[in-house]
Amino acid sequence: MIRIAILGSGRVANARIRELNLRKDAVVIGVASSDLERAKKLADPIGAIATTDWQNLASQADAVMICSLNQFHAPMCEFVLGLGKHVSVDYPLAISLLDTKKLIDLAESKKVVLHIEHIELLSPWFNTLMAALPQIGLMLNISWTNLSNRQATDMDWTFDKASGSSFFIQAAVLSRLIRLAGPASWISANEKLLNLEGSRFDGRITTAQIGFENGVVAQLLEGQALTVPPISSRLSVIGTKGELIAEKHDQVTLYLENRSDPLPIATVTGLFGKDIDNFLKQIEDGRKGYASLEHVYLVAKLATAAELSCHKAQQIELKDL
Repeated sequence: MIRIAILGSGRVANARIRELNLRKDAVVIGVASSDLERAKKLADPIGAIATTDWQNLASQADAVMICSLNQFHAPMCEFVLGLGKHVSVDYPLAISLLDTKKLIDLAESKKVVLHIEHIELLSPWFNTLMAALPQIGLMLNISWTNLSNRQATDMDWTFDKASGSSFFIQAAVLSRLIRLAGPASWISANEKLLNLEGSRFDGRITTAQIGFENGVVAQLLEGQALTVPPISSRLSVIGTKGELIAEKHDQVTLYLENRSDPLPIATVTGLFGKDIDNFLKQIEDGRKGYASLEHVYLVAKLATAAELSCHKAQQIELKDL
């Protein structure tokens, strides 16, 4: 039985506790939060500890799941890894490339599992698209528009620069692009934050052109709190033999010659459950993570280059980082 400590008391912490309660190989021993009452709401129903002392709680566990705000991921992870404990972190692992590398190295030196959640790689529509890639031949180009009209709220960390640049906050987009095309070699990016006051903003529009080591070029248009339909998402992958188009995160169509074929997408629920299962199986039997530490590092490196490109208003070569 793996004893789990949960650091954080928000929506994701609640989802993880719900999934862990369905398992027979793990138990939540406690929930730590800066807000004790929020911790109690999650811990009391399952007979777990509620505390504000996350360091002490982590020291009592076999493994720790970090579900706190982005800016706390790296220091919490460093402390827990230093104890020789296994760690699962909601992405991003850290909000700087330097901290990302340091934590990966620390986990390897301690010979413990460091798992970073990237459930976007588990989504059914994306796996359908990935499985169909060989049918379009040699990949030539990727274009992705991913816009949301969801408005900022006072508690929404994705509208706060303190949580890291948008390229770390919205790492799911870069993660999928890297899974599709491999390591990036350069990026040219631009970003506009709407009504920025202090570290908070009301909306965002981001554009980027990304070159990959295999010669593929991707165009990205991504934004939050815009005047668009509720879901405005279109991913196009063009190859020498055809094209794959994914829309609204739930439709994938394969275009070959003069025909088009909608591809069946499996109905899958409980992605957090799948993520947790992978983490625990890494501990129990040495199974590989679905998002390798190399993948995590490549995403952080691309996010760092994108942020630097916005600041310098120029193309950034990733080999220079």
